Amino acid sequence: MTTDRAPVRFAKLEGLGNDFMLVDARSGAPTPPLDPAILRRLADRRLGVGFDQFLLLLPSRDDAAFAVVIHNADGSPAEQCGNGMRALAAWLDAHDQLPEHGLVVATPAGPVHLDRAEPIDGQAAWSAELPGLQLLERGPGRREVRLGNPHRVLRVDVPPDAEALAAAFRAEPDAAGLNLGLACAVDRHRIALRVHERGAGPTPACGSGACAAAASMIASGEVDRPVRVDQPGGSVVVDWQPGESRVRLTGPARPIFEGWIAWPNPTPPN
Repeated sequence: MTTDRAPVRFAKLEGLGNDFMLVDARSGAPTPPLDPAILRRLADRRLGVGFDQFLLLLPSRDDAAFAVVIHNADGSPAEQCGNGMRALAAWLDAHDQLPEHGLVVATPAGPVHLDRAEPIDGQAAWSAELPGLQLLERGPGRREVRLGNPHRVLRVDVPPDAEALAAAFRAEPDAAGLNLGLACAVDRHRIALRVHERGAGPTPACGSGACAAAASMIASGEVDRPVRVDQPGGSVVVDWQPGESRVRLTGPARPIFEGWIAWPNPTPPN
């Protein structure tokens, strides 16, 4: 950017109440500086746009259609964002940029395939096939899953609420460095989930967290694929074949609005 306050076009997206600010810099326009302090200000829901994650689209240097850089609301970089990828697919579709058989985008965690999907609960849906899934056992009812970003899945016997999530977060000494999920098997094809997201806090939904919980409980034999994952913001469907490194996440998402913002904006107080 050549000025301190240059106009940048952005879009606001959401998937199950998990919300995102998107900036499209694929055309070669100057990339806005991603200073963590600026991103934190823009993530503020009173002083900025408000978001759980920030998505920056850039030209790709490989076979992907383009690259996606991801940052959390606290300004820290993120490796993956499942709901963000689905919301990106919905935004591309709204702009007639999603081909008939989908497309592949490059993320820090690896290539993600985006596509349209069958409606869920009467709502239009999109899917994201996420790469690099790894399961790590950490003891009974306590598993770690990696999808680029780290997840710890804690098995609980009753559907978790906000109080249970807060208590679990306080009890895990390293919880701030990962995505912490409380998961309960409702039946053989359904999970209730609450997630405290690294860099964002308790969230209405977490797409990669849903994939982590489903894969963890499929691997342990507690549920069968495909799995519906219910979170406060709504439901997604996760399909994962044990032994595979890719997992498919499907659910509703939508663009909310688009506009221009002076970057950085608003100016931090003196």
